[in-house]
Amino acid sequence: MNLGKTRPTTKTRKTFRHAAEYVAVLIFYALLRLLPPGLRLKLAGLFGDISYLVTPRRVQIAVENLCASFPNLPASEWKRIVRQVYRNLAAGAIEEINLARAVATVAVDAQTEAKLAHLQRQHEQGRPLLFATGHYGNWEVLAQFLTTRFENLSFLAKEQSNPYINKMINRLRSAMGGHVIPTNTAARVMPKLLKSGGALMLAVDQDAGREGVMIEFLGRPAAYFRGWALFSYHYRVPVAFMFLRRESQGFTLEIADIVEPDLAANKDAEIKRLLILFSDYLAASVTAHPEQWLWTHRRWKSGIPLPKSN
Repeated sequence: MNLGKTRPTTKTRKTFRHAAEYVAVLIFYALLRLLPPGLRLKLAGLFGDISYLVTPRRVQIAVENLCASFPNLPASEWKRIVRQVYRNLAAGAIEEINLARAVATVAVDAQTEAKLAHLQRQHEQGRPLLFATGHYGNWEVLAQFLTTRFENLSFLAKEQSNPYINKMINRLRSAMGGHVIPTNTAARVMPKLLKSGGALMLAVDQDAGREGVMIEFLGRPAAYFRGWALFSYHYRVPVAFMFLRRESQGFTLEIADIVEPDLAANKDAEIKRLLILFSDYLAASVTAHPEQWLWTHRRWKSGIPLPKSN
């Protein structure tokens, strides 16, 4: 009979690792809460620079994406932009500590306020709404800002591999009243939400694989998920294309357009029209402020040559 110590299983080791990571994040956030907000953002720059140095593969992906999208820029500018991308991501992670404070810094001009008021009237009359955005500026703060204007707002969120950290982040996301929809339940939950007149925010700029619809983005074909555009058409849902841009002292909200689906059009043609509109609006925002977008994502990996137009 073997009375020696048994080796922990792979599952047990993973649980211990997840627990250790969770405790480390709790301690890190607790220490950050002791600091004034201005110092936190200064630290975000440092954390971003460190992340830039320790993730060379992601940096290379970002530089390659920038090179293909903006070939006329010097290499030094590509690297500067990527550094700013990392700093933006680090700032976003730190802003999770107090999303309400970040939301309070969102600036809305008169024209954008009028568009928000129009959407609120639509929603109050029982119409469902779709808010389409990208991984630009701070999309997490955008979701929280929308919860202050629209009741029962839901937003899609990818699950973290660490279940403890995933629950913690979702608690932070839900603190202002929003509802998180995990991606593994989206296909079942989103139609019910829109049928009941709910409001839904989605970041819709990630690679959709070879099953996606190929749309030109920054001069190259990129695969887009068609689901949100199909929901817009099928459930007669207006779509607001919006982006939250980071500024030196907060954020600026931009609503590029509010589009009603054309129910008289062919379904596939209308879905493609909506995807093209979003892609064009995102491209315009990214071109104006390239440091705000998530260049580290392999956005064009599923792209295939677009058919030549006549």
